[in-house]
Amino acid sequence: MYRKVMAVALVLGLGLGASACGGGSKPPTTAKANATSAAPLSPLDQIKAALTRSKQGNSCKLEVSLKMSMSDNVAFTLTGTGVTQFRPPATDLKMTGTVRAQGQRVPLKIHDITIGSTTYEKQNNEAWKKSNEPGLAGLANIAAEGNKDSAVAFLQYSKDAKSLGRTTIHGQPATGYDIALDPNSPDAKDLKDVKIKVWLDDSARIVQMKMAGPMKIDDGTANADMTVAMYDYGTPVHVVAPKHV
Repeated sequence: MYRKVMAVALVLGLGLGASACGGGSKPPTTAKANATSAAPLSPLDQIKAALTRSKQGNSCKLEVSLKMSMSDNVAFTLTGTGVTQFRPPATDLKMTGTVRAQGQRVPLKIHDITIGSTTYEKQNNEAWKKSNEPGLAGLANIAAEGNKDSAVAFLQYSKDAKSLGRTTIHGQPATGYDIALDPNSPDAKDLKDVKIKVWLDDSARIVQMKMAGPMKIDDGTANADMTVAMYDYGTPVHVVAPKHV
């Protein structure tokens, strides 16, 4: 159960987060700094434009923190780091934490590698498993435009964005935004009580995403608190498949 819940959370969170990374020095607008420049983009247009701006860098590092509790008394806490390359798509994500179920806490270690449409997953000391299903790592890649679970679909469903003001993320100045989904979007019903926040750097790229609140999962509910940070925009990425799978 917890594995499916993590996948749902990262579909909606990590996919958005990995769509951008790193710092910059340009203001978050397409306007030129002169009297004849066009009007600055609205907060919503900033969010949607961030996807295109982020793709241009092609890679970044990831930092993930995730806490989730389910209505069937199962809960887990995970933190991890990884790297992602958008084109060609390749992501390597490692996460560690604990799962609490039936009054017991069990250590959990997950290593997910996605190259193209192939996923390699290893949990704790188990053997690597290979599949064509999107794993945690694959959901992080914004280049999968044909995948309805990718960040592209998420951003397309953004209906409104309100500025939260300025802050610093990974040492870089950033502007935060509250995000509201279109009530007619596929995810709106399950996420109607979830608060979604996104931070853009001064080059209008996403440097952090936070999602917190109750969501519908299968036949139950889950309370999630997840933060995804992106940094070292344009970092070299070398992802390789595990041997002997």
